Amino acid sequence: CVAIAIVVLLLYVFSRMRRRDAEKYSIDKMLEPLDRWKQREMEITESVAESYEEIIEAQQTAELLLERNLQQNIEQRAKMSLVNSIMPFIDRMLAEIRCLLTRKEDEATVDGRYAYILELTDQINAYNMVLTDWIQLRRGELSLKIESFRLQELFDIVRRSRLSFSMKGVDLVVADSDAVVKADRTLTLFMINTIADNARKATGKGGVVTVSAEDCADYVEIAISDTGEGMDEQQLRNVFNHQPSAVAQDDDKGEARASQPQHGFGLMNCKGIIEKYKKVSQVFAVCSISATSEKGRGTTFSFRLPHGVMRLVVALLSIFGSISAEAANYEKQIQRFSDSVYFCNLQGRYEQSLVYSDSARTYLNIYYNTLRPYGKDLMVMCGTSADRAAELKWLTDSLKFNFSTIIDLRNETAVAALALHKWDLYNYNNKLYFRLFRECSADPSLSGYVKQVKQSNETKYVAIILLLLLLLAILPAYYVLYYRHKVYYRILVDKLRAINGVLFDDVAEEDKLSKIRSIWYDHNRYLAYAKETSGLTGVVDQIRRALEDNINIRRANSEKMELAGDELHRLHYEIDRLHVNNNVLDNCFSTLKHETMYYPSRIRQLIDSPERNLVALSEITSYYKELYTLLSLQAQNQVETNLKIDENLVRYLLSLLRRLAGNRNLMLTSQALDAQYTRYVAEMPALKLSAQQVAELFTPSTSNLLCLIVRQIVREMGETTNHRGCGVLAERRPDGGTNVILTLSNKIKINIK
Repeated sequence: CVAIAIVVLLLYVFSRMRRRDAEKYSIDKMLEPLDRWKQREMEITESVAESYEEIIEAQQTAELLLERNLQQNIEQRAKMSLVNSIMPFIDRMLAEIRCLLTRKEDEATVDGRYAYILELTDQINAYNMVLTDWIQLRRGELSLKIESFRLQELFDIVRRSRLSFSMKGVDLVVADSDAVVKADRTLTLFMINTIADNARKATGKGGVVTVSAEDCADYVEIAISDTGEGMDEQQLRNVFNHQPSAVAQDDDKGEARASQPQHGFGLMNCKGIIEKYKKVSQVFAVCSISATSEKGRGTTFSFRLPHGVMRLVVALLSIFGSISAEAANYEKQIQRFSDSVYFCNLQGRYEQSLVYSDSARTYLNIYYNTLRPYGKDLMVMCGTSADRAAELKWLTDSLKFNFSTIIDLRNETAVAALALHKWDLYNYNNKLYFRLFRECSADPSLSGYVKQVKQSNETKYVAIILLLLLLLAILPAYYVLYYRHKVYYRILVDKLRAINGVLFDDVAEEDKLSKIRSIWYDHNRYLAYAKETSGLTGVVDQIRRALEDNINIRRANSEKMELAGDELHRLHYEIDRLHVNNNVLDNCFSTLKHETMYYPSRIRQLIDSPERNLVALSEITSYYKELYTLLSLQAQNQVETNLKIDENLVRYLLSLLRRLAGNRNLMLTSQALDAQYTRYVAEMPALKLSAQQVAELFTPSTSNLLCLIVRQIVREMGETTNHRGCGVLAERRPDGGTNVILTLSNKIKINIK
């Protein structure tokens, strides 16, 4: 009877224990880590979405900048068209001069030819005046693309020009630099190349030209030094002014000797760039350019640029990678502040020591939050009990901390507190120091051994009691009703805990799925039991589906971010390409204007002179043509052949027409001419012009430079669509206004509304 009663009682107890274990490891509790993981992934997804929005905003900004650069490129093409219009006039002058040289004609015919040449020079001067006005219009609008970049990138480019230096017997030395500057990358390279090239010209065989940079507190100073003959004070004062060099008097021979060759317009441009920087923002107030020199010891040119900050927009994709670099940075800061605490104690600066200690503790807590985003165990300077300190919890959880640094930090904090008689702070840090030291110094296998012995003793006691009280009948009942279920369930719970731990591992989602599959589905002897009774398989399935969904989301976000980053890179590439092309064309046009504008006046002067030296006239005109051809071809080679006709170009065309109309609503009508062309009429009643002005509105003789850009756009549209019948002209309205008539290809769509 006693045995039966014991068996019944034990059956009831086993049933209660089984239900209690089921409540202890309920499905909801097993799903809590999954809920935390989902919350973390949701925050990451939101962060990626914000980063994507930032890239889209950067794209929109880049598209606006690209549109402006395209508009400037259209203007450059219009200038090129104006330049090419001058060449036929030069050819006609040469033809007339050949006739004067080879033919014997009457005086009236000869005078007529001279008069025609004078008319041609007037026409060339008129075109040159338009080009000059255009260049002067843009002179104060230096295009600056401000960005932060590493100076070493430009130094690497400069280093590749070493061959041109070695051919002259000059050694080029470019020192490496870690400096980051905030400036226009292209113009900075232009300044370095210009000054370095001047240094090469001024340095004799066997000399050295050195390019270096010094990272100062408020600026970065770039210096280009040479070992040439140097300059005297007079030359040094005028080095940025392009004034003629002084003529010195030789004391021994009494003869005039020319000074060192002057540097030309390059240094003037460099000074102009620096002055432009100063007008952009207060950030560029540190900008300056200077030169130091001494006769016989060379010259050093240097200019200063502000510090820059590197921003890696596309590196936002690395959010899916590891955080090892960030962790290394935190450990570096922690070690630095810990060392500062030690050295302050050595020097007796105990108050400062506590400040550094607080900084180290702050970085330790930040690092802890990277390891445990939702953790609440944070270090404090002084707590109520050292037994509940966060460091002990970190040590128990086996977090990846350098606990020797933490022990030293607590010890040095206790020393500083003792010196300052802060007894609560001293007692807390001193107790915590000894506790941490004891825990870290203890044999790690001892606790495991004690637990093993304790568990072994408990197992023995249980076995003895069961054998004594329940006899052999109790063992099967215990196994069937409770023990088997408990063991299987605990094994499955341990597997599920391991799976929940995998969720927060710093590995790829695909690797997490592989680990979960190997933990739960591969070679799991208890999988059938889990499917029948425990319901834990449903939890694992939820985790697996959540991971698969997250993989798809991350893949989609990664592809979206990658596409957006590639598009942003493409836009930046197009912007840089057009920026360089526009600047090069500006230099080409400026050079062409300065080098050729003298010759039409010289030709006219030869014709107006009484002698009329035809040989000299022929030579100077032929040289004028050769020089003009060379410089115009140099500019023409910089003009890209392909121009994309898109809605931006059409919108630019309409904006130019609107400006011609006086910034009013543009009245635009269309009429289909045939299968290839459509005529558009833009009514401009406010544009009051004379008959001659209307006739010359879209010719190089126009007084409105916008019209030349409109003509160039229409011409580019005809070239791109292969419809050469495209054109633009103007006609007077009965009310005294003007109508602009565009003939465009049907492939180009213009919304007349």
